[in-house]
Amino acid sequence: MSLGGWLGDRFADLRWWWDGWDRWDESLMNRRAFWAVLGTVGLVIALLIALVVLHQLIRTVVNEVVLRPLKTMQSVLRSTGPQNLGQRVPTAGAPDQLTDLTLTINDMLDRVALSYEGQRRFAANASHELRTPLAVQRALVEVTMVTEEDNPAVDRLGRELLLVNESSEALIEGLLVLAESDRGVSGAIPVRMDELADSVLDRYTDLAARHEVSLRRALQESIVPGDPLLLERMLGNLVHNAIKYNRTGGWVEVAVTSNGVTVHNTGREILAHQVAPLFEPFRRLVADRTSQREGAGLGLSIVRSITAAHHGTVDARPGQDGGLHVEIGLPAS
Repeated sequence: MSLGGWLGDRFADLRWWWDGWDRWDESLMNRRAFWAVLGTVGLVIALLIALVVLHQLIRTVVNEVVLRPLKTMQSVLRSTGPQNLGQRVPTAGAPDQLTDLTLTINDMLDRVALSYEGQRRFAANASHELRTPLAVQRALVEVTMVTEEDNPAVDRLGRELLLVNESSEALIEGLLVLAESDRGVSGAIPVRMDELADSVLDRYTDLAARHEVSLRRALQESIVPGDPLLLERMLGNLVHNAIKYNRTGGWVEVAVTSNGVTVHNTGREILAHQVAPLFEPFRRLVADRTSQREGAGLGLSIVRSITAAHHGTVDARPGQDGGLHVEIGLPAS
């Protein structure tokens, strides 16, 4: 082999070695780039996890320190009603920033309670004071009718005055019951609602016959804690209204189940937007305050108040055959 051929082989071996080094160095650089990218991704994931943990921690702290007192305040205000105007928002445990707000709300509740109690006392006292003159007026009218029984004009006038007197007495009695039921139930006892409804329906049998209305009953045994006199008044108002605001040949259905009481009747058509105002005081379906035969407009208001005093619910909607469908939900004993 000549010298030129040997040198050519040596240069070829050196080039192969150099090319191999370049390939090894490129592979090493690729591996370093791969681990650098992988480390960056891991760091980003770790930061995201840390942010999620920090968010949960901040949320927990905010719920415990800030939102929990606000939720307590919301719960108290939502449950406040005529029967428990004495409850207040607790100030213990509230942060300093919410203490002033809590005290302001409690002061407002104090003023609301005083105002409401003043109105209730006024209605009760006025009703009591008006009872005596109304009784005297009725007695005088009846005596006059007896002594002037041969005078048709006096007899006609006396009957009209007695109707007006009866309407006034119903109004006074309704205001008293409304004021009493707004105070809540002081001593609840177990009450058989099925037996109470049965006795109420028996009491209104004659009135239903005069209006040519049939009474239906579907009574299951049901016991609720409450005041039997107030519950009887609630059922009586519902049945009386269902008979009075009915049509000839109509019916009234009373159902008692473990979930409460349902009173449904036929009668004039009632639109959906007319239902809610019927439960407001002195509201009637026909807004005619000159008719003394339409009642005082307190019947359904008393029903709502008595139901609220027993921690129940009232749901009313127009009936499919006219009239009103009223569902009273009462807590079981």
